[in-house]
Amino acid sequence: MQKHLNKDSGLMGLTECFADRRDVEENKDGNDKCRLAIDTEVHNVKKYIGAYMAELGHTDALVFTAGVGENDDYLRERFCTGLENLGIKLDKEKNAKALARKGVDEAVISTPDSRVKVFMVATNEELVIVEDTLAIMNGTYNPNHLKMDYSFAKQQKTR
Repeated sequence: MQKHLNKDSGLMGLTECFADRRDVEENKDGNDKCRLAIDTEVHNVKKYIGAYMAELGHTDALVFTAGVGENDDYLRERFCTGLENLGIKLDKEKNAKALARKGVDEAVISTPDSRVKVFMVATNEELVIVEDTLAIMNGTYNPNHLKMDYSFAKQQKTR
């Protein structure tokens, strides 16, 4: 059951041939099932953005991070298209340039008049795991991550 849920559902279930998002995107123009998988993901992400904005009552920012969020300008654009009535206005040019794989750590990718600011912020989960592990071993770990003394936070302060 676990294998079926984790390996045979999602992208693989929709496309019947790809479990990796990069393969799905690469084949979206010539494969209706790949297009359906992307359209389904876009629909679900937009639904979640709207639901969370309704729950919050006021939204200052929308932040895209990790995998798709920091490296896929196409999907970020698809996620934001049609959300202008919620105050989200994506700057397509800024969005296209904001790619972690091209060395961008963070960027504002919304238009200046967007009521909700949209950001791309690169992550480094491996570094956080290493630093958390070292802190646990040294007895300095704080489960409140806002109070942890991460090396990347020190770099931000010196900029």
